[in-house]
Amino acid sequence: MREYLTQEKMNALLDCTSEKEVSEIKNSVNHPQHYNREGALECLEEMRLIFGDEVVAHFCLCNTWKYRYRAADKNGVEDLKKSDWYMKKYRDLSSKTVNSKTELGYNPYQE
Repeated sequence: MREYLTQEKMNALLDCTSEKEVSEIKNSVNHPQHYNREGALECLEEMRLIFGDEVVAHFCLCNTWKYRYRAADKNGVEDLKKSDWYMKKYRDLSSKTVNSKTELGYNPYQE
């Protein structure tokens, strides 16, 4: 049976997390090294150029759900922080112009 992350469990996770662990979580949430290659754009920024802001906004919304869903079973606080990060990015991207073209000239919303 799946165990859900309750507010009580979330608070307990937060209480037992040291400052060092919080710092490591923050780095792995905001700019994970595996999504940052030397001399290249960060993965999400490259996705915005190729697919456009609206597609990437929906990607972020789906990741928000995924990280909330799995938090109790996998990475706890780190997954909750990632979920929050993706929700903020979703809101930021959702406020941008929908009709702008990608760098490749492709508008995914135009038939």
